[in-house]
Amino acid sequence: MLSSALPAAMAGAMIAAVDLMESGQAVREDLAGKAGYLKKGLRDIGYSVLGSHDLPSVPLFIGDENLGIAFARRMRDLGAFCPIMRWPGVPAGKARFRFSLMAAHERRHLDRLIDICDAVGHEIGLLR
Repeated sequence: MLSSALPAAMAGAMIAAVDLMESGQAVREDLAGKAGYLKKGLRDIGYSVLGSHDLPSVPLFIGDENLGIAFARRMRDLGAFCPIMRWPGVPAGKARFRFSLMAAHERRHLDRLIDICDAVGHEIGLLR
């Protein structure tokens, strides 16, 4: 009684998204490559990165929630918005960030994110 149909524009956008997914092997491979590049860059500077190589979501493990909050604030100050995931969304003491990549991201965007994570990590004591 209270439900309504999807707007036509939303239905059209979903159909277009499915069509793109079905025909976008090159886009998926490119996105997986970008995720691998970001994960390697973050690991190379000393972070613990969770997850498999081919997913466009890059979970950066922080652990301590207070450090995670400080990290998120400083990241935002430097132009990288990524809210912290903490209890109750994840177990207590296992705070993390999840960077979600898009096909539109370029290598320079990933390099900038790695540089910001490096600077903030050293600034707040996550990295030595």
